Amino acid sequence: MLCLKGKHKKVMKKSMKRILVGILLISVITVSSIAQSRDKRDHHGRHGDKERHQKHGGYKFKTHDLSAKVYRITNADSIQVKKMKPFVDKASKRLETLRTEYHRKEMKVLDSLQLQIKPLLKEDQLKRLSDFKEKHNQKLK
Repeated sequence: MLCLKGKHKKVMKKSMKRILVGILLISVITVSSIAQSRDKRDHHGRHGDKERHQKHGGYKFKTHDLSAKVYRITNADSIQVKKMKPFVDKASKRLETLRTEYHRKEMKVLDSLQLQIKPLLKEDQLKRLSDFKEKHNQKLK
């Protein structure tokens, strides 16, 4: 076993600290880059621009999507699809009703917020808030 004394012991401690700091930095950078790459993925796990998908309706839920998804997930044959269709259609209509109700309530909350903070904002801030609300309203339709 190697026995270090005095100056050599201090040098060894500094070297070990530097190595540990280096390993820590590499770990942080690696974790950070992994997190960033995951953030750049959309909900399907593909890289891409979310706005591009939104323009094409990629994030907007459509009633027929539920039926197609259920049939695909269950790998239903044509006989099963015919038997399942009334139930899936009923669920789709209920989901659409829930979305409409939620949207209505959400807009009431935004209207209330706008009224409450209106005295605190400047004209350009009010316009930006109004524009946001309008965009949000359009996105949910």
